[in-house]
Amino acid sequence: MQTEISVIIPVYKAEKHIRRCVDSVLTQTFNDFELILVNDGSPDRSGMICDELAEKDSRIKVIHKENRGSNSARRNGFLYSTGKYLVFLDSDDTLAEEALSILYNNITQGYDIVKGCVVKIDDQNKIISTEQYLFPEGTIECKEDIIIKIFNEDIAPYLCGAIYKRDLFTVEIFNKSIEANISFAEDWLTNLLIADKIQKILCIKDIVYNYYVNNASITLSRVVSLDYFKRIDKILDKEGFFNKTFLKEFIEARTCFLYIRNLFIPEFSFNFQNYKKAKELLKNKTVHALTKQKIDKKFLLFFNILPLYIAYTRTYCLLFLILRQHCKRRKILN
Repeated sequence: MQTEISVIIPVYKAEKHIRRCVDSVLTQTFNDFELILVNDGSPDRSGMICDELAEKDSRIKVIHKENRGSNSARRNGFLYSTGKYLVFLDSDDTLAEEALSILYNNITQGYDIVKGCVVKIDDQNKIISTEQYLFPEGTIECKEDIIIKIFNEDIAPYLCGAIYKRDLFTVEIFNKSIEANISFAEDWLTNLLIADKIQKILCIKDIVYNYYVNNASITLSRVVSLDYFKRIDKILDKEGFFNKTFLKEFIEARTCFLYIRNLFIPEFSFNFQNYKKAKELLKNKTVHALTKQKIDKKFLLFFNILPLYIAYTRTYCLLFLILRQHCKRRKILN
């Protein structure tokens, strides 16, 4: 029997938070849903807790699988699900009150995706901030605009905090990131890969999702290399995104941003070739303007004075390493 909404939750090392997460779904006023918990080979008690919760509520289904990452877990949840619409939720976060009702009532008005707002909450349960994007509210119907706004992250790039029509997704959509071992920015990539099927997106200001910030991970435990982003680019190129002329300058601005941001990561040395490539890209006024939208202005200070810029980036990296990372090097994703 098909339900209206399938809520899919990848579960990994979530024993401290999974009950809170599940409870936020079970207490929704909207009742026509199934909750699919995908235990992604978690080494803690998460799987056992999932089974205990399923015994108490027939709407909960549990899948146990080997660890392959969140998109692999979502793929399994998708295969097992029956809902007309999909909602993705991370196991350490929660749905806001009335989230399913708000999202469902909007998407049934003829939209393919409805994206709500996300609030960040600290470990004291205090709201830190509400997300802000360049396109915070309204409808997008033009196919080119949809692709541009997803690519440029003018709308939220993640899968959570939204509701999707089921038929936007296929197993192959998930497989592309899984096979390329993409474990960072996979949500952004997945949203792009379904973009050609999207006719209408609605962005609303209603808060539908609570993102809990882990203070221990404010200083990231990993950094992403340019080689990693090149793997993502190979997928996008194969899917024809690099042939879309309306995306050309947005792609160049993203590339420029990545080159410059890489110069401020302590784990990487100053790369003169990337600096030169970024400088060349910035000669295009549109690319320059788009890059300035994406990047913190401090990363462009002294950019045109190479000796000073080198000294500036190296000093920044040293101070960041000492003050934010406490002299600990992070894992590099290649």
